[in-house]
Amino acid sequence: MHGGPSGFDQYVWSAKEIKNGVEMTMVSPDGDQGFPGELTVHVTYTVADNALSIDYMATTTKATVVNLVNHAYFNLNGEGSGNVLEQQLTILADRYTPVDAAILPTGSLASVEGTPFDFRKSTAIGARLDEQNEQLKIAPATITTTCSAKTALPR
Repeated sequence: MHGGPSGFDQYVWSAKEIKNGVEMTMVSPDGDQGFPGELTVHVTYTVADNALSIDYMATTTKATVVNLVNHAYFNLNGEGSGNVLEQQLTILADRYTPVDAAILPTGSLASVEGTPFDFRKSTAIGARLDEQNEQLKIAPATITTTCSAKTALPR
């Protein structure tokens, strides 16, 4: 499911300040962790209008597989402001990737329509945690106090 023994979180990224945020850049050399091509990744984090946006861009010198994702959590209300269950989350995605009993992606794409994973409209993070859903049974949701109040993902 992941790209190799060392995730990109273990790499040293360069960072530069941009308007309302930061742009981080990392280069993975050709052959790194068995993948062909030099991969250059840019990730920008910006905050505007009470929304955190995370945008990804990657280029490579050879055909390769890349699917970047964010596993960081941010509490935009500030440390010590309580849990995130009532905070609003927006994810601009029509589909998600279901997992099997081993919590590995099945390879299929399922619609978020009518599921606890539909955050296309701003919804409280904890609004649907108690819904009956096979995916929630397989991988129970873990809510921490460090999650974004409103996150907009790339379209």
